Amino acid sequence: MTPERGYIFNRNNFLTATALLGTCAVSAFIPLIAAEPEAANISKTAPVEAAPAPKPAAVSERKVTQPASEYYYISAKKLELNGPEAVRDAMAIYRMALHNGATNRAKEEAYLGLGRCEYRLGNYWRSFKAIESSFPQEFDSTQTNLRSRMEMILGGLLEQLGNNPVKGSAEDGEKELSGYQAAALVYQAVNYNDPKSGFAREALRSKGRCLLKSGEYDEAEKAYYTLLNSYPGSKEALEAGPELVELKALKSKNEGGLRGKTLDDAVNILRQAETMPDTNEAFKEKIGKAKTAVQENVAETKLKEAKYYLKRGGKKSEVAARFILSDIIKLYPQTKAGKEAEELFTKYYGKNGGR
Repeated sequence: MTPERGYIFNRNNFLTATALLGTCAVSAFIPLIAAEPEAANISKTAPVEAAPAPKPAAVSERKVTQPASEYYYISAKKLELNGPEAVRDAMAIYRMALHNGATNRAKEEAYLGLGRCEYRLGNYWRSFKAIESSFPQEFDSTQTNLRSRMEMILGGLLEQLGNNPVKGSAEDGEKELSGYQAAALVYQAVNYNDPKSGFAREALRSKGRCLLKSGEYDEAEKAYYTLLNSYPGSKEALEAGPELVELKALKSKNEGGLRGKTLDDAVNILRQAETMPDTNEAFKEKIGKAKTAVQENVAETKLKEAKYYLKRGGKKSEVAARFILSDIIKLYPQTKAGKEAEELFTKYYGKNGGR
């Protein structure tokens, strides 16, 4: 944990100060999961209907004029439970605390409150940025674990948006992100904030999955290998194995196919995955799918070689093509390339052709 956070953005520039009155003097706070667990927890249920953020003038209209105190934070948490307008009232209280120089725990709780409110309004990216700003400067396992759990939920919600644009991600001149890209950044932050936490391994795997789905193959491969190398033998690393192998098969299509060390790595990764105890049917199916991807890849690569020799012509090329086609038919009969190899063999050498 670094002394100053601001992992993806500058926390001091995240919220623009508005015309708020009073001074902030908060001595002690009720923990996030305290008297009002419903207000405290981010859940996977649908948030209240999103509404436009209030204009700066709306803050003064709310007449939030007294110092931000413990009482006001408790009131804000209660407001969070109500409709969009009440949620924005709660946000005005948290913004007041930040505008008036909240520090330490007071500042952390204000950002955390804003994160919850943005979530309830359906602004998942803004929620993530606020929660990132709420992390304690000094490492606190309890507080970090709580925030990481919230970010994992946000990552899942953003991931559900797929390749659709994420609302609020293009603010301040930033490039608009897709759901997969935004989720990958959220998962990356979870791993960065506490690489020893129970969420770190799953976050790395989820990051790889999102990058794979967004077509960022090189970055996805790096994420998967970081998981395998940093947490070897872990459940998450073993479960990510088939995903990495499918990625390798997909990526190698433009690189001459799986061969040599790349092919050996893919085979070894799958062998490791098969050692995982208590595998369910879904995971076995994933391993089977990855194996099929490898077989299709290798068979397709060999078929391209055979076609090259057939096109080249000549006695030596004919012998080479016959040998390669026979090999494909024997080793990969169920693949698409295997079936095409069978057709080519019959066309050039007859049905049996001396096999």
